[in-house]
Amino acid sequence: MSVLAASGRAPRRDPDAPAAVSEAGGEAAAPAAGAEVGRILGALMSPRAARVVDKPWGREVWWAHTARYTGKLLEVRAGHRLSLQYHRMKMETLLFLCGAGELQVGEARLPIHAGMTVTIHPGEIHRVSAESDVVFMEVSSPEVEDVVRLEDRYGRVGAPAAPAERAV
Repeated sequence: MSVLAASGRAPRRDPDAPAAVSEAGGEAAAPAAGAEVGRILGALMSPRAARVVDKPWGREVWWAHTARYTGKLLEVRAGHRLSLQYHRMKMETLLFLCGAGELQVGEARLPIHAGMTVTIHPGEIHRVSAESDVVFMEVSSPEVEDVVRLEDRYGRVGAPAAPAERAV
């Protein structure tokens, strides 16, 4: 398998995204993941059913999928991590809502915190690892099958995804 090299660009925080700030003016503390997951999911639910995709590391809640973009909420259980992967065409922006862990983009390793936003460009190797339950939003271009796994603790390198689905 040919491995596309990372772009060498440092991960970027979206400069237009609001910073997480507490009432006292300091950085906001990350909320407890367990309590927040139910509240976040409740806010996402609409008359149209969301698509839930169970994963070995947690689950994805697809709240939008159009010809131009896809929106998902990802829940990564404590002690789990996503594949070390890249996308040939897909571009995605992540907004971390709660939890603690690490985001790897290329050689950079960034501590995850509530309010953190990062845009992942095609070709950038990346992975999310969860120390505690991590919940984040992903808005991406629509190429949802564009995943090249380089490492995966769940045996999915080179295997097409065949997730279990259910309506919420």
